[in-house]
Amino acid sequence: MADANRPLRAAAAKALLNASFALDNILDSSDDENYREASSTDSTDDTDTEDIVPLTSTPTTASTSATATQIPRQGRRGRPRLLGQRQASQPRNAASLPSWTVADDNSAPELAYRFIPARPSGVQQDLTNASVIDCFRTLVTDDIIDELVQNINDYATEKLAMNRPAKRRSRFNEWTPVNKEDILKLMAVLIAMGITKKPRMRDYWTSDAVHQTPWYGSMFSRDRFEAIYSTMLHASDVGSQGKAKIEPFVNKLIESFQAAFYPYKEVAVDEMVIGYNGKWSSKQYNSSKPSKYHIKTFGLCDSNTSYVYNLLIYFGADTSYDPELDKDCGEAVKVFHYLIKTLGPGHHIYADRYYTSLKLITFLKSHSMHYTGTLNVSRIGFPLEIKKKTLKLQHREHRNYLSEDKSILCVAWRDKKAKKYCTLVTTAHHAGQTEVQRRRETVIMPSVVANYNSFMGGCDKMDQILSYYGQYTRKTIKWWKRAFTWILEVAQANSYILYCLSHPDAKLTLLQFKNRLVDQLCEAAADIGAAEEPARRSGRPSVHLMERLSHKPHLVAHRSEARNCEVCSTPQERKRTNFVFFTTPDIDIPPAIDILPTIDIPPTIDIPQTNDIPPPIDIPPTIDIPPTIDIPPTIDIPPNIDNSTNY
Repeated sequence: MADANRPLRAAAAKALLNASFALDNILDSSDDENYREASSTDSTDDTDTEDIVPLTSTPTTASTSATATQIPRQGRRGRPRLLGQRQASQPRNAASLPSWTVADDNSAPELAYRFIPARPSGVQQDLTNASVIDCFRTLVTDDIIDELVQNINDYATEKLAMNRPAKRRSRFNEWTPVNKEDILKLMAVLIAMGITKKPRMRDYWTSDAVHQTPWYGSMFSRDRFEAIYSTMLHASDVGSQGKAKIEPFVNKLIESFQAAFYPYKEVAVDEMVIGYNGKWSSKQYNSSKPSKYHIKTFGLCDSNTSYVYNLLIYFGADTSYDPELDKDCGEAVKVFHYLIKTLGPGHHIYADRYYTSLKLITFLKSHSMHYTGTLNVSRIGFPLEIKKKTLKLQHREHRNYLSEDKSILCVAWRDKKAKKYCTLVTTAHHAGQTEVQRRRETVIMPSVVANYNSFMGGCDKMDQILSYYGQYTRKTIKWWKRAFTWILEVAQANSYILYCLSHPDAKLTLLQFKNRLVDQLCEAAADIGAAEEPARRSGRPSVHLMERLSHKPHLVAHRSEARNCEVCSTPQERKRTNFVFFTTPDIDIPPAIDILPTIDIPPTIDIPQTNDIPPPIDIPPTIDIPPTIDIPPTIDIPPNIDNSTNY
């Protein structure tokens, strides 16, 4: 009897196995995202306590059940499963996740944090009577410029020592140390290059009559500019590697950014990318960004003014996160912890779905801060009804969900002509609706969506400002130089915002601000150069040649080779001469005879006005000459006739 049932048991086991494979594929495709996040959340747990659900409730024999439970198989994520059994869609710590209920338009989170800024919001200094360069020098301080001068000169000293002896036409032969005047002129030139863009750097010093721009030649010679900007520019200590090449310089600028301004209640956190196609280990790729290959930075901007308050450059594993944070807290928590460390409680932070998670919301609630952001529906812990295949919304329809503890509100809304609905999460706004005036119509939408559209664009608006006249997009092989020129552009944009806030009646565009800044930087550099002129000039004092030679023993001699005349030559035109002076210390020559003063010559005598000259006589027109008379051709003389006879 046992032998007769053996084929039946084998057939049943085979059918059960095939059914298990088919069902697992269906379940895994629907619960793929939830299972991935559940696995990553509980990866440190060694015990397997997940619920096991039977495949079917049909009663089976003992032998069939034993056979089914003794055949394990490997799940899609590497976890062992028993044949005919599947995992639950909820993670193992599902008890700690919030439960959600459908809410009406009168629902709202019960969190109410009072806004207590660390400092008064707005401009921190009195810049009412400040000029354009005063606002810029508030951010780019003297300490930053002095340190930049020191770093460039230290790097140049090491570079020169490594390249001795230099080649005949090398830049190192003509190098002289830079000073504050050179740095101000360099900044003015870089700003002007962003306004007037040319294909190559050398085109700014071209002598072509069509494209010539003489102003750049008056600031620097081409070789001097290339020596500073292309060869010797260095923003950190000599020998710095990796992020140390630029991060200290950026941090000093950020400190001045924070000292000059404090944001208002609403702030935005978003990525601010710096396009770069060169080779760099931490370069990022994102096809949805304007620059697919880029240096990624995380920025915190004031939502009302777009002022950049804090920045964090992404260096991969070397990113300057707080080392005391839990490694499993997630990248969003690490980024927010760095960006908001100088903010007081009560701020309302807006971000996109890249950051939104329950861990981040819990972290911000511990710092008494509100959060509003879009949501990736596959995130764990949020309502399962908001999945794309589950929730069906008509145009201009919305759905609200409130967490069990009434601290988080989730809103799904579908706009007109939108193919999909958007989902937002907030801890501050209520679920009501508001009217928004668009170009041609008035739209009624959830207040969460309206406020998100109003306050989320701080970082995006700053990116737009930087793209107008930015010099940082010029090609370079040094990744840190791209970040260097970009952060200087951010400093200009921030100084423009400070000027507009301090001068509300001044209607100044960004282009006008930059043009004024270039002029005032040139004036400041000229003042510094005039003050440092006596101290930095060495050698013989600047005395006129004729004064130097007066009352000195000297003679005039003639040389076969012409030389530049020291008296007649100018920087624009050289005068050559074969006569030179040479001193004779052994000959005692008496001092020159004093020349008598010149005699005053009386003014010239006024000449009386001449008589009127009569008009010229009309000359008759020339007589027409008849055409020339045709001369007949010459007569051929026969060769036998003698024509040499004299007449």
